[in-house]
Amino acid sequence: MPPALTFNVSASRVWRATAGTLSRLMTRAPLFWGILLMLLTTGLWALAFVVPVVLGGSSAAEITVGRFLVYGALSLASLGATRTGQLSWRLFGIAFLLALAGNVAFYFILTLGIQLSGATFAILVIGMVPVTISLFGRVATDEGRLRDIAPPLGLFILGVVTFNLGKTDFLRDLSDFSALGTLCLLACLVMWTWYAIANARFLRQHPNIDAREWNSLIGAASLVAVLLAAPIFYGLGELRSPLAIPRQEMASIVWWSIVLGGGSTWLAYLLFNLAARLLKVSLLGQLIIFEAIFGVFYVFLVSGKIPNLVEMTGMAVALLGIWWSVRRLQRERRA
Repeated sequence: MPPALTFNVSASRVWRATAGTLSRLMTRAPLFWGILLMLLTTGLWALAFVVPVVLGGSSAAEITVGRFLVYGALSLASLGATRTGQLSWRLFGIAFLLALAGNVAFYFILTLGIQLSGATFAILVIGMVPVTISLFGRVATDEGRLRDIAPPLGLFILGVVTFNLGKTDFLRDLSDFSALGTLCLLACLVMWTWYAIANARFLRQHPNIDAREWNSLIGAASLVAVLLAAPIFYGLGELRSPLAIPRQEMASIVWWSIVLGGGSTWLAYLLFNLAARLLKVSLLGQLIIFEAIFGVFYVFLVSGKIPNLVEMTGMAVALLGIWWSVRRLQRERRA
């Protein structure tokens, strides 16, 4: 047997043995492990808030292309170690739609919305993603009556709104209202809500599909999507030729593309897919609030900005709503 093939088979066996052990461990306490995985996931996702601050001279298109080129390359490499023969063009088509909605198009349209409507208004709109996932996910999966989670969800909404009202530039951003920017942000809200619900439902309905393999397939689809989008970005003047970028800036773009593509995307989505098998969609959606919370602290570490009292109060109220929701879900599991 050729050495490369031997390594590939060995890596596949090691991964499946490790995955099997972890799966048995997680099924004993699915709520605990699901929440832990979502905390790790949102912590990695929140790294995306720091990169635009560090790479202030680079466009959103350049960051997007770099991120998903790395993610796609890692995904293609890992497909060889996890390939089970279950892949098909139908699965790739589903993965492409998820990749387009939840990755490439989402990030670019979100950037346009921020540029047109202001950062704080964007945070207020996108901050409703956990709420829309909880509401529509509960209806789509028939997890129970909406009124069962109405009180904790109401507290959670109050916390999110309070957190965004605490922004010092809130009124200034609202004064720069843009209809096109608002449409962009609402489109992002719809896209990510659909992505989270569709992805979680697909994984729960196809337990035979390995989470790492599915994550890698979405990554490969993201690579195709970003390669198709790159000429459009270049034509719009949002993407420079690598030869036109100063060497030091190019080195920074490459480094942060590795951080985003490898950690904030590839590893984070692997953990998210594992969590989606363990948690109800309604709880999965609410836990995404931790992305914003981690993001606040990451930005604080980079810029030295401390959240004000209103922002911290909003985070505390949102966390209280999540805790209340967890308690209710625990009672449902015991019933």
